[in-house]
Amino acid sequence: TWCFWNCTTQFLATITMALSERHMMPSETLYNQGDAASELLWCVNGTLHITKNGAHVATIRSDLGAGQIVGEVGFFLGIAHPHTTVASNKGEVTLIVLLTADFEDIATSFPEQTEQIMANVLRKYGLDKRGNDIASGGATDQMDEDELKEFEELREVVRTAIRERNEDAFLRVITAVGEGDLETLRTLTARGFDLSSSSYDQRTALHLA
Repeated sequence: TWCFWNCTTQFLATITMALSERHMMPSETLYNQGDAASELLWCVNGTLHITKNGAHVATIRSDLGAGQIVGEVGFFLGIAHPHTTVASNKGEVTLIVLLTADFEDIATSFPEQTEQIMANVLRKYGLDKRGNDIASGGATDQMDEDELKEFEELREVVRTAIRERNEDAFLRVITAVGEGDLETLRTLTARGFDLSSSSYDQRTALHLA
């Protein structure tokens, strides 16, 4: 799966052991727009329809490639689902599921891998780890007007989420430095936080602490 590109074999093996299988009935709702993201899913059989504000956005079909990932934006960025996802009314859907709680337990042993995943997610939307624009690698070249509009809207959701995430990490670093909490600092830096990152007035966390 693209979001796990360049992750280590050991990390992927540990993730695989945490996976479970789920079956959905025809027309069953997987999650609604605005729901909290609590799991990452892969569609291995059947068809899912994705909508936003009642309008069709995309269709995920396992016959075009089993194992298509579902719900990755909300899952990895820790934000509400930007879409509603429903099983097709023409048949059951089989999913492979990774729960947030299981992923977070695994991530504590592999903090550097979560940074790699985040880099993969951000690269898909043409963003760096600070939410600034980078080349998207031609991801939008084959999109029609509606698909491009949806991509750009989702890109801004991702940009806002990553900047808020960085602000939270920045505050955690300030607190950790002030308290001499080396373990938290090691964890945050392993996950990619740059101690030289600055606030709006160009002061780093170390200056502010």
